[in-house]
Amino acid sequence: GTVTVTNIGEKDAKGESNTVVTDGAKITITDKTDDLPRKITFSKVNLGGDEVEGAEVEIYKGDTITGAPVEKWTSGTTPKELNLAPGTYVFHEE
Repeated sequence: GTVTVTNIGEKDAKGESNTVVTDGAKITITDKTDDLPRKITFSKVNLGGDEVEGAEVEIYKGDTITGAPVEKWTSGTTPKELNLAPGTYVFHEE
């Protein structure tokens, strides 16, 4: 299925059992079609929409920032794409 989050509070889910739920800064995307990893794009941008370089970003599996991160990088001039399996993740910026 395809899910498009156009803005916090505005959402669109394609498919009968797919949902997008926003709760403050938390976005939950549910795709019940399958359990395959999905390409997720992370982008650190300023209010003008320009990429912000130099942010230290870490992605953790689960509800907390414990153990080793699944992925970590320093933001640059282009978005970062990750293939993530279904689950709960924490986006952490140093």
